[in-house]
Amino acid sequence: MSSRWQTRAFLSRARRRAFALLCLLACCTSPPQNSPHTAQAWQPTDLQTAIGRWDGDDAETFGIVRTIEVDAAGNVYVLGEQTADIRVFDRYGSYITSYSRRGQGPQELLGIRGSDLDSKGVLHVADAGNARISTFELNGDSLAFTGVTRLTFRPEDVCAMAARRFVLHQPRSLGVPTISEIDENGSVLRSFASPEEPQDSEQRREMRGSHHMLNWSFIACDEATRTILKFNQFVPVVRAFSIDGAALWETTLEGYVPWQFTRNRRGQCCRYRPDPHDGLSHSGRSVVTDRDGNALLGLQIEGPGSGENLRHELLVLNASSGQVIERHRVFGIVGAVGNGLIFTHAEAPFPQVRIFGTR
Repeated sequence: MSSRWQTRAFLSRARRRAFALLCLLACCTSPPQNSPHTAQAWQPTDLQTAIGRWDGDDAETFGIVRTIEVDAAGNVYVLGEQTADIRVFDRYGSYITSYSRRGQGPQELLGIRGSDLDSKGVLHVADAGNARISTFELNGDSLAFTGVTRLTFRPEDVCAMAARRFVLHQPRSLGVPTISEIDENGSVLRSFASPEEPQDSEQRREMRGSHHMLNWSFIACDEATRTILKFNQFVPVVRAFSIDGAALWETTLEGYVPWQFTRNRRGQCCRYRPDPHDGLSHSGRSVVTDRDGNALLGLQIEGPGSGENLRHELLVLNASSGQVIERHRVFGIVGAVGNGLIFTHAEAPFPQVRIFGTR
């Protein structure tokens, strides 16, 4: 081979390597188009505000906080499960107003199980105790009741998207879907999302006739991807569905230790206990969206005994694919996110809502 040809071959190889290096650098440095938040975007940092006290004004003394919603102005809606009321605070934690009418009569609430604040500022509340969806709107410093939709089943959660509402409910049998789209009169338009089944033969035996125990779940609507997300409390699976109910993807969470189910001394299902080998167990506690194509999961870790050594985690998934893109420790169950803030709620050392900054 001539020296001239060797020189040309060497230069050709060098040019190819240089070109490949430039392409690699471009891929690594150029921001992806229309992608969700980059890594660390939802990592909690300093505590900004805390709402709730051990003792004091009734407005800031909570029972069990069921859900949190945050509107475009940064107002925080705190929905209480025990008290069956809704309290509203501004972005700085100052009390604005509340709605408190407990009972089974008109415009009353009995068992708040879930909620969603839609893009128009309408708060949808799943009232399992009254088998209905009630709606509210904040007008100035007053939270007004605006309507009710009666159902033929108990709603466990609700989410709204593009003037459509989707309601989560417990299945009566393994063949009954768990999510239904309803119209303004409460009639079911379509149902989808099959219930979870026990994963092994021992669980199937223990939970015979008690399959509903595996189907305590949470749903959220993501307008950016037009998907409905479902996250189970005791099963490490997240599923996504189209606005018309078609299954899109399913993600099984890695490192998730599920609770063990056993019968009690009377032979009844179910008693929960942490995994005997790991000494701890995970449970899903929430799913919310950031309106930018990301789904955020709230996980609780307990062990070695129930309620002991309590910790919480935040997982961020790409709502289009189900890929996990972030995982962080956080204080409390993630209830909402927005404007670069994370809103959580926790029962220990007393019921409280906390607002964290992010990086």
